[in-house]
Amino acid sequence: MAHIRIYADNNWFDTDIHKGQQIAFTYLPQGRNTRQGKEQPVPKATLLNEDGRTISASYETVAGLFRKKVVQRTCTILHRVHTRKGETPAYRVADYVAGLNI
Repeated sequence: MAHIRIYADNNWFDTDIHKGQQIAFTYLPQGRNTRQGKEQPVPKATLLNEDGRTISASYETVAGLFRKKVVQRTCTILHRVHTRKGETPAYRVADYVAGLNI
């Protein structure tokens, strides 16, 4: 289990995370430029790691030409920001993630 700080919406949030934790978020395919209605809600995702330069999550979604395949997708949720040595690791939410619920 890792204790981290997350920077989102001009605020800092302290939280504990661990590998395998279930999270929910909204995926924005074109980042902040995603048009309204094109967002993809991800109700259930699993964290793949709890430390490092980036924190990633994997989730299942329907894809394919006729939306008949269930595929496993991976995306980066958090990017590390610079902190002083010995301080709690700090991360910022990726541009293509909205409504992160840890």
